Amino acid sequence: LYGPVMREAQGKIDEPRRVDMIAAAHISGGGVPEKGKRMVESKGLGLAVNDIFPDPEGIQSLLTIVGKLPEEVRQKIKIDDKIACQEWNRGIGFMVVVPDKEEAKKLIDIAEQHECEAGIAGEVIDQPEIQFKGHTWTY
Repeated sequence: LYGPVMREAQGKIDEPRRVDMIAAAHISGGGVPEKGKRMVESKGLGLAVNDIFPDPEGIQSLLTIVGKLPEEVRQKIKIDDKIACQEWNRGIGFMVVVPDKEEAKKLIDIAEQHECEAGIAGEVIDQPEIQFKGHTWTY
């Protein structure tokens, strides 16, 4: 899904790089906190990620169902909003760290040419933490 966008942004095989990228992560097999941390932790930095895309319908439904369960059942199944952020992408399928908004705009333009939704999801911060959907993970 994101391969054609990334290939074009990186300049294909014999073309110059079109977008200056610092890090990139496909958000699967773990959510934004885990994948975001991997992109910036070696520099002692963090991310403040905005909720720019809606939750997929399945996640919305699951969280609604879980929210209606008795407290003792919720404690046993251990699914809540924060855990959902840790386990699932919550609508953000791919993230790229770029040095500035100009590079972000270039990448967004390339994504749109490939009919892929894209937007600025947040910013790099000086604290070793990931902020997402009202939750914070520190490291």
